Amino acid sequence: MLLSGAGDALGYRNQQWEYNESGAAIHKELEELGGLKNIKAELPDWPVSDDTVLHLATAEGLATGKEGEELLHEVAARYVEGMKDMEGRKPGPSSIHGVSQLRPGEEGGYRVAYNPEGTGCGAAMRSMCIGLRDSEIDQSQHSDASASLGAESERDAQPPEELEDAEETGDAKAIGELKGYLHNCEKFYIFSKFLKSEGEGKKKVHTGSAKCMQPGCKNKGVTYTSISRAHLRAHYQTVHPGKKSALTAALAGNSKRGQRTKHPSKKRRLPAEESRGETFSQEQARQMFTRWFVETLSPPSLCEHPYTRELFAYLNPEFQLMSRRTLARDLDELMEKAKLEVNQLLSKQQWLATTADSWTVHHRAFLGMTVHWIDRLSLKRKKATLACRELKVGQTHQLLGEAIHEVHREFGIVEKVVATTTDNGANYVAASNAFGESEERGEVQEEEEGEEEEEEEVTGQPGDVQGQLDDEDIDAEPQINLPPHRCCSAHTLNLMATTDIREVKGWSKGDTPWRRASTKARRLWNLQNRSPTAASQIKEAVKRKLTTPVAVRQA
Repeated sequence: MLLSGAGDALGYRNQQWEYNESGAAIHKELEELGGLKNIKAELPDWPVSDDTVLHLATAEGLATGKEGEELLHEVAARYVEGMKDMEGRKPGPSSIHGVSQLRPGEEGGYRVAYNPEGTGCGAAMRSMCIGLRDSEIDQSQHSDASASLGAESERDAQPPEELEDAEETGDAKAIGELKGYLHNCEKFYIFSKFLKSEGEGKKKVHTGSAKCMQPGCKNKGVTYTSISRAHLRAHYQTVHPGKKSALTAALAGNSKRGQRTKHPSKKRRLPAEESRGETFSQEQARQMFTRWFVETLSPPSLCEHPYTRELFAYLNPEFQLMSRRTLARDLDELMEKAKLEVNQLLSKQQWLATTADSWTVHHRAFLGMTVHWIDRLSLKRKKATLACRELKVGQTHQLLGEAIHEVHREFGIVEKVVATTTDNGANYVAASNAFGESEERGEVQEEEEGEEEEEEEVTGQPGDVQGQLDDEDIDAEPQINLPPHRCCSAHTLNLMATTDIREVKGWSKGDTPWRRASTKARRLWNLQNRSPTAASQIKEAVKRKLTTPVAVRQA
């Protein structure tokens, strides 16, 4: 074992020679090192590979003197522990996958399912010490424990039952084909056994069974054929729904290894029922397509792009991609539906609070509003978006007051809003002073009882009543009624710390170092925002754009 470890360290050469297939190149490098006599195999330059670490784990388990399943559990535990010492050794994916499935101490926890993708010789390298345990016993009289350990250590070999199936059916090619359909799916399934073949010639179909690799799965095997893997998807959709999409992606990226080679030009297209587990619905696909545009904020013109149509035609020819005009109508219908849902939701609430903010971008002004309330049952704060609309003229207090009132009226919440929160902008404060209520909403005001006034009797000739009403409608201005105004707490604190503090005598003496640093930073921010050349140089220097601070933030 000592010589085995020394040879492994030499051949491994800290990952440099492990995959070097040129013997001449290795001998040349060895000569440059001064030959074997000048090599001192010690850390950190000459570590052993992962195979020697696990070989030692096998030997340590055998040295405990345990027998039977107790020995197998002991070796499994040492394999799990040995895998923690793999930094810089780069064990193969089959080894990592196999050891990750070991559950020492649990019933059958030392047994790992056969992995058809295991292609290395690691099992042989980790099993050499098994013969040392019973070296004086004839090979035919090896202990059952050692024989079992050897079998478990060499799970990369073909399982006996699979060989028997191949011999009985005379169709080893069918097994290879069934394995090929599980390529790239090792995290989800591994081939279990061959079941049968049906049909003749081109119509011949092979059936096999695959073992689910999810921990705790009690399914003993999922059947699939050389023309359909629907059952593999159905099992994950039913038992492991959270990983179904990952399985579908793995199956979609399956390589051609093990598949039929008689007709390489023919590609089988799975029907919609098989690939989705349900019948394709044009209407449902259309709704999802529209929702995708909404959630990604994509321009409607994208649906008419040639590559968009080519992509969806490839994914599913059954899907009839809509035109830009149809998409616009669907977006309008979706907006009206969402608006109706919000209206119905708000109609059940007694008290509401709203927020309003306006901004200018690309020479266009916008107003955004949200609504908030406390759910009566859960006592959790809820929210919804009310509007995001363009302001065609300047953001005066008159315009903002009308716009906020119009949104409240549109959703029928004029009498329910107890307060509207905005920043400390002068236009919002002026709008509140001009159209806002001075008293809190929700306070019940008792009406004073008084004597009924006697109706005044009107005498004389009747005038032009309709004309008077029309004149009143023309002269009357829309009544704007805003709820009590609340200023954003974050913006208020910011103003207190930056602007108001300067008005207090003696309070701003200690901020000189901060002002000097902030002035330098502000110069960089301004330079980045005003000069594309400077912005590129800054990004190249610090690998990102500088974040420009904004004073106004809603709390």
